[in-house]
Amino acid sequence: MDNNDIWVIDFDKCKYDYCALDISYCLRRLLRRDGTKWNVELTINFLNQYEKYNTLTIDDYKYILSYLAFPQKYWKISRDYYANISKCNKKAFMSLIEKAVVQHEDQLTFARKFTEYIEFKFGVKL
Repeated sequence: MDNNDIWVIDFDKCKYDYCALDISYCLRRLLRRDGTKWNVELTINFLNQYEKYNTLTIDDYKYILSYLAFPQKYWKISRDYYANISKCNKKAFMSLIEKAVVQHEDQLTFARKFTEYIEFKFGVKL
């Protein structure tokens, strides 16, 4: 990979689907990183750049908000804990849950700010 070729990966998720799902998936992967940590301004800029080419409706924005606000990390840890309750290390799972709860505070703040942005953009109350 010494050249500047672009490599396309992850064709397992390649399908014709709702564009807001792809946007949401991309944003979640971007926003959960330490360097971008649920940055609402980054999200708005991302969506504004996307909308230069394809308009998003209020329903698209509601979907994106719902997808990003869902506590996926907490849900996954809880699911894995109960699926393996008889053989799991309870202290390790508690540590993971505590970390997820702390991280979820940033996600909740993001959801509130993003909701305010959507309400202003579309002149509605969610």
